[in-house]
Amino acid sequence: MALLYTDEHVPLAVIKALKRAGHDVVRAVEVYPQGTDDEPHFQRAIAESRTILTQDTDFLVLSSRHLSTGGHHSGVVWCSTANAGRAR
Repeated sequence: MALLYTDEHVPLAVIKALKRAGHDVVRAVEVYPQGTDDEPHFQRAIAESRTILTQDTDFLVLSSRHLSTGGHHSGVVWCSTANAGRAR
């Protein structure tokens, strides 16, 4: 089981599938109003030892800054939707 924190852009179907698979998922919109800056979400995920699941590259920047100053966190999983729906 993973502790996950999903940003507001992650589709609800993905979140439901993760929960059905037994993961502990917190949705950003359950914690802060939609449109809240990314920093509070990032800090909340760190405080709860959750891995961030996002489609937003801003979390990659926040992660890089945090790690470069000696900080640590449980990770950021970035997923692109650029090829969503394409067959391989």
